[in-house]
Amino acid sequence: MAVTGLDHLYIETHHFDNTRRFWEALGFRAVATWGDGEHRAGIMQTAGLVIVISQAGASAPPEQSIYFKLDGDPVEIERKLSTDPAVTLTKARHESHWESQLIEVEDPDGRRYNLEYRENAS
Repeated sequence: MAVTGLDHLYIETHHFDNTRRFWEALGFRAVATWGDGEHRAGIMQTAGLVIVISQAGASAPPEQSIYFKLDGDPVEIERKLSTDPAVTLTKARHESHWESQLIEVEDPDGRRYNLEYRENAS
């Protein structure tokens, strides 16, 4: 198993337009946007870095997640991680709505990370 890099950073916001302008000021550009009203989202990209911003529900605190690219068989990776005492598996391997497989793990301080496997990922 190998984490091969950062896939993307996922950031929820209560201020979609302001958040988009913030990342644009840092040199990112919007490569895709979708949704309307209370649920808008988009992909911001620069120099191989990807940030997905998403409008959070008004009552929910905005969350932030880190997604790492994963290389190898996700079934075997999950099996190994589930038996490693250094890793807490917090969410079993599952299909995302964007057609990848995700495994969520937690570090010793309670921070959660997503390991993402995409078939034919480049």
